[in-house]
Amino acid sequence: FGHILGRRKVSEPRQSIMFILLKSYGLNLIHLKFWKRMLFISNKRIVLNKSKYNSFLYYVHLRLKHYPIQYILGEWYFGDIIVKCKPDVLIPRIETDKLIDLIMEKLKIKIKNKNPINFLEIGTGTGAIFISLMLKYANFSCIGLDINKIAIELSTENANKYKIKNYKLTHMDFKDFKSDEKFDFIVSNPPYIANNT
Repeated sequence: FGHILGRRKVSEPRQSIMFILLKSYGLNLIHLKFWKRMLFISNKRIVLNKSKYNSFLYYVHLRLKHYPIQYILGEWYFGDIIVKCKPDVLIPRIETDKLIDLIMEKLKIKIKNKNPINFLEIGTGTGAIFISLMLKYANFSCIGLDINKIAIELSTENANKYKIKNYKLTHMDFKDFKSDEKFDFIVSNPPYIANNT
């Protein structure tokens, strides 16, 4: 099946099939290391029953239409964490992980002194940014805004998974946001915007 995806110019066809098999077995990314070992090292034969095979074909069909593997899996990596993903919410980009490092570097003196740090995130999406930051430093507190209600629900779910505290998410357009709170920094990673808009 990998060669079929490749002929349709689907990116990373071999990995896509591996992820689709994982999903067809009802497994998630936590099982990936074991799954890779089973597929590529032990050469163990994969047997799909009818139900799993039908699921497999369905996901391959989606991938042939260039449907993102992250939405097929319903989750994806962001740095050290795995966040749930939904089609109505943008997938966290790998490059965004550098933003986390930059913020931590800029705040290293405050962090070293164990100062509380309050920040605003505009456009929480999956919650990957504020969750990653709050897992790195216990004295962060965050207000997050997103115009997309599904993004607020999803980022709340992801934050709960990692037992994040000291955050408040609000469904609103950032242009309507008013607050007397002082923020140590504001972070945002908006979607790409076409040049002709």
